[in-house]
Amino acid sequence: MLVELEIEDLAVIRRARLPFGPGLNALTGATGAGKSLVLRALELVRGARATKADGACSVQALFRLDAPLDEATLAALGPIAAEDDELVVARRIAPDGRSRAWINGRIAPLSALRALGERLVDVLGQGDARRLETAAERSALVDAFGGTSALAKAYADARAAARAAADRRDRLHEAARERRRRLEFLRYERAEVDATAVRPGELAELEGEHGILEAAAQLRDVSGDAIASLYEDDDSIVDRLAAIERRAADLGDEAAALLAPAAEALARARSEIDEAVASFRHALERVDVEPGRLGAVRERLDAVRRLLDRFGPTEEALLAHRVAADLEIRALEADEDDEAEADRRVDEADRALEAAAEALDRARAGAARRLAKAAVRELVALGMEEARFRAVLSPYPGETIRDRAHADGASRVEFLLAANAGHAERPIAEVASGGETARIALALRRVAAAARDVPVLVFDEIDSGIGARLGEAVARCLRGIAADRQVVVVTHLPQVAAFAARHLRVEKAGGTKRTEASVVLLDGEDREREIAEMMRGADAAGTTRREARELLSRAGESS
Repeated sequence: MLVELEIEDLAVIRRARLPFGPGLNALTGATGAGKSLVLRALELVRGARATKADGACSVQALFRLDAPLDEATLAALGPIAAEDDELVVARRIAPDGRSRAWINGRIAPLSALRALGERLVDVLGQGDARRLETAAERSALVDAFGGTSALAKAYADARAAARAAADRRDRLHEAARERRRRLEFLRYERAEVDATAVRPGELAELEGEHGILEAAAQLRDVSGDAIASLYEDDDSIVDRLAAIERRAADLGDEAAALLAPAAEALARARSEIDEAVASFRHALERVDVEPGRLGAVRERLDAVRRLLDRFGPTEEALLAHRVAADLEIRALEADEDDEAEADRRVDEADRALEAAAEALDRARAGAARRLAKAAVRELVALGMEEARFRAVLSPYPGETIRDRAHADGASRVEFLLAANAGHAERPIAEVASGGETARIALALRRVAAAARDVPVLVFDEIDSGIGARLGEAVARCLRGIAADRQVVVVTHLPQVAAFAARHLRVEKAGGTKRTEASVVLLDGEDREREIAEMMRGADAAGTTRREARELLSRAGESS
């Protein structure tokens, strides 16, 4: 239970100490006195995010543990442990909104405060009563009442597993599509390289042949003319040399001896001419190719250059790329079995999710019927004698179980209300007034309280919209909830204040420099006076004081 709450410098509260007791605790005070600041202090203790609006303040709460903390909360607290069954939670807020927290004197992260706060304190405010309009809150109430929380967790785990399996399958299928595109591209490249069949050194050969073929016509003319002039014409150079040699041979020995060096030079010239003619003839043989050869060489040269531009710059680099592509093709082909395995796991996870959803729906359906039956009894006690209330399940739409599987279940929990006889049952969000929604919330809290393990329940003006005629019924309901746990209620109803085991009042006083609020524990005449003022205002007469005493007496007798 919450034993004590200390507040310092939170807005208009300079310093306040609130001693709480077991059972029902009422917090009263005029509108604007600062009651909301007490709840804000509790929220800060529970790990709410601090803001600049909080100012530079500090809050501290002392809890007494009636039972050990659960393992999940202990894990969140880490090395922080309860001492003598007590926990002291402190929070200090700096002017810039930054804060530090301590649990039992040790610095603690806000995550630890939140884990502890969720375990120890549950707050239901005016707006929070409207949480009944959300399927998640309705499902949580049914689970708390019916003890189906374990099935709800199993469903949540199965849903998470099914979504994860589907996500992995989708990623694999997308990867498979990319793999198939890559395979198609690599196979095309490999086929292109194989079809071209480039050889090492082929580019140089082709470029050389291309150069020769482009100059073939001129080369044929030059070579042909040279051969004719040197060797084949009637008056060729070779014939002229032969004629000179014959005339020189007809001279006498003495003259021939004088021409011997010239004869040798002519012989050498004749030999050089023979060699030149042979070279010209060889050149003619090289360029004497079939028609279309130049076009074929150009086409081949273009094909080789295109491949080398993409995969080169050399034939060796091109062939190395082909080898790498082949290895990648083999690796990608080996991954195709993963898709089938992913599909199998999705089917398996979907079946598990469907089974978990069906089990949860069956359990919730029974719990919802029992919850509604118990709630109707409470609603009658709260002045809704003609109310018909049902809790039903309706499947969410969707083609697959994953489509139907929402966070709160595969079926939506709906609370239907007919507040008066002759009216059709409709969802409470459509037909319930603010006061009716508050009473429904109270009724459900009471019937579900026994199943919830949160020891401290805080109601922030949950009785808003409820008139004095029903005040005592609301007070009895709150006292019923407080029978096995601590309840703190901020209230404007005198009946609720009278039925409380402990009554605290927030009061505001204006000083010369600033307005400050304080909190006082009421008892005896002070409490009687406060309840009378809640009935008739600050100038309540003696008759009202007697009514207040009678109300306190009835509350005491019924305790």
